Amino acid sequence: MRKSEDTPKPPRATSRKTSRKPASLPLDDPRWLPIGEAHRLLTLRLGNGSLAALDLTDTLAGGRVRCLCRSLRDGERSPAPASFWAGYELRSWSDGLHVISRRERLRVRSDGAFVVTSRTAGGIIIPLRGWAFFVWRPDFETRWPAAKPEGKRVARPPPGPRSMKDWHTIVDNEVARLRRQRETLPPASHFARLCADVLEYEPDLRAVQRRLKRLRGAAE
Repeated sequence: MRKSEDTPKPPRATSRKTSRKPASLPLDDPRWLPIGEAHRLLTLRLGNGSLAALDLTDTLAGGRVRCLCRSLRDGERSPAPASFWAGYELRSWSDGLHVISRRERLRVRSDGAFVVTSRTAGGIIIPLRGWAFFVWRPDFETRWPAAKPEGKRVARPPPGPRSMKDWHTIVDNEVARLRRQRETLPPASHFARLCADVLEYEPDLRAVQRRLKRLRGAAE
């Protein structure tokens, strides 16, 4: 399978025969969480990015987590209801999270209705570009209570054997993800807060700094 640079036009809503419905949530609310961040948090919980993409797609398609898309060209916001995911799904690749067409493709009729048609032959996967996607944070936290975005502080139990062991894995996975995406590594405090959000335990900052120093040395 290979990716193509051709970019399909994203629908605002999709179904086999349906019309668009007005948004039931404020489109400019700060509680909209970038879908990449939601996927990252779910990956930390499940331990696998592909499984996280599948579960998140299923939840969006089932309407349990509401979604918003925003144009990168002019910033326009549009709701992406559950019917949108009848024709698109999330895929986790080495270069990040992508929204791609399913085996069937979406087409907009002249009357504005969205219908699903057969996908073009050739087996080419076409990522959807030019749009950013967000999920409604309250829905996400209700569906996955333990996967909370950074910045939400939680009560931390005393350090235990499991917490002291698991935080190394959280840091290692986050460093690997950032390197795959060619991003600059943030300070140790970022990784300490991430451990607190995932494990409800925040390791000592100096211990995190030592871990990062070791990982940097291994990569050189």
